[in-house]
Amino acid sequence: MMGPVSQSATAASKYYYEKDPLCEKNNSRWLGGGCEAIGLEAGAAVWKDDFNNIIRGNDLDGEQIVQDTYSAEGRTEHRAGVDFVFSDPKSVSIMEHLAGDERIKNVRSAAIADVVKHIDDNYIAYRETVNYEVNVVHARGKGIVAAYEHSTSRENDPNSHTHVLICNMVQRDDGSFRALYNDEIFKYQKEITAVYNASIAKGLAEIGYAIESKPNGLYEIAGVPRELIDTFSKRTANIKQAQSEFLDNNNILEVNPKIQVIATLETRPEKSDLSKESLLDSWIKQAADIGYSKDKLEYLVKEAFQNKTVNNISVGSIIHHVVNDLTSIESTFTTTDLIKHSLALAMGKYNKTDIVNEIDKNVTG
Repeated sequence: MMGPVSQSATAASKYYYEKDPLCEKNNSRWLGGGCEAIGLEAGAAVWKDDFNNIIRGNDLDGEQIVQDTYSAEGRTEHRAGVDFVFSDPKSVSIMEHLAGDERIKNVRSAAIADVVKHIDDNYIAYRETVNYEVNVVHARGKGIVAAYEHSTSRENDPNSHTHVLICNMVQRDDGSFRALYNDEIFKYQKEITAVYNASIAKGLAEIGYAIESKPNGLYEIAGVPRELIDTFSKRTANIKQAQSEFLDNNNILEVNPKIQVIATLETRPEKSDLSKESLLDSWIKQAADIGYSKDKLEYLVKEAFQNKTVNNISVGSIIHHVVNDLTSIESTFTTTDLIKHSLALAMGKYNKTDIVNEIDKNVTG
């Protein structure tokens, strides 16, 4: 999952409307508590004219409402916002698109709504200068977000992911608008990602999938064969190869976020214009070539669910375990750390609301 990236208005205007073979219609929506103030309807489709106005700092009539920024060289291009990509595990993409489980789309949609609300409640802010002092002002529930669902990778493998563009526009209490202060979105990106992963994993468990936890707060749907996951992970393989070559050529010992971005961009091919039918036929053939029909895949996943070990651990026990682990390393820790680690341990069973409610109960109890 690629972390947040600051996106220019020019790039945003072009990128989000590239054709997606499986998400040809209804793949975009406005989210966030700030939509109504600007004349948008939360949950409604993102029309391109409205989108272009918002990402350029204009209202829906094209009038500028967010002040331009300037550097030593003069006026700079308006920043569209922060693009946060929430990418699902390969097994989820396989079950949705290869096995054809249409319920997964609704689970993902709900998880995106959850994580956008988390961002909107905690990390929407703007800067304001008072008496020559710059202050950060939090604007809870004032976020304007455009979400776009995509279904494939650049290598034409199944790859369900959602671009969440947190727009560079925040309304002040007096009704005027300011640019988004995005530092906290970058600072807490791991926590934000954990909120999404926990939400979708719990939703998948509720519709009948066994969730297999992986290191670093990741997961897969149990029963989807590793061989099939690797077959449809060509993009990941290419990025890892590019990272390895970059490390060798520059005498660097380990990958960092900057190198990940470089490798991702350098290996990004142009999207092809395959039809939905030809793409699905290609996936079915690739799976069949290594011995996996749709029926066999569904059988393996169903069997994994029936054979799963029942985990009756309570949310309170999870939090208690995480507190013990964190205090064994550091004498103090933040609520963000507690939430993030608890979500990873609770994968497929509890989401952020469950964790926070339990923490609040213990604080006030």
